[in-house]
Amino acid sequence: MRIKIIFWLAITLLIFSQASFWQINLVLLVAVSWGLLRELRESMLMFFICGLLLDTASGHNLGAWTFVFVLVAVLVTAWRARFVPSVRSAGFATLLLFYIPIALISSIISKGAYNFLVSGSFNNAFDIKSYIGIVVASLIIFPLVAFVSSQSEGSSSSQLSLKGNI
Repeated sequence: MRIKIIFWLAITLLIFSQASFWQINLVLLVAVSWGLLRELRESMLMFFICGLLLDTASGHNLGAWTFVFVLVAVLVTAWRARFVPSVRSAGFATLLLFYIPIALISSIISKGAYNFLVSGSFNNAFDIKSYIGIVVASLIIFPLVAFVSSQSEGSSSSQLSLKGNI
């Protein structure tokens, strides 16, 4: 059930990001949120599905976004293992503080890696408006994904408690 909800959220954000004037990959932000909140197998599946969604929407270079998303999944997994405290004991505000830097880093890496795969150059021209947009979008997307994660049926070993210290 929760995968279906996140899947539809990713599709909605994919449609919105295609019509957006900002250079923000909203689907990537959903996948990074899911990767920090859920277990490894579930988050890897989410990164792979989101990469396929972007490949399908772009209509060219099939597999480029999927490769980039799997690369970012490895980065998020390493980030979570090294820096993020136990998701079960961490409060919401604590997780949000760990989420914003990885959202910025993964956005920069994904754009650079995709540009390298497509054109052979690391043209990674983000402007300040895009950085601010990533932070603002992160502040909106992360609570939505955290809510879906916490409301999912059953309990998982990495379920988030929204009653943390702020």
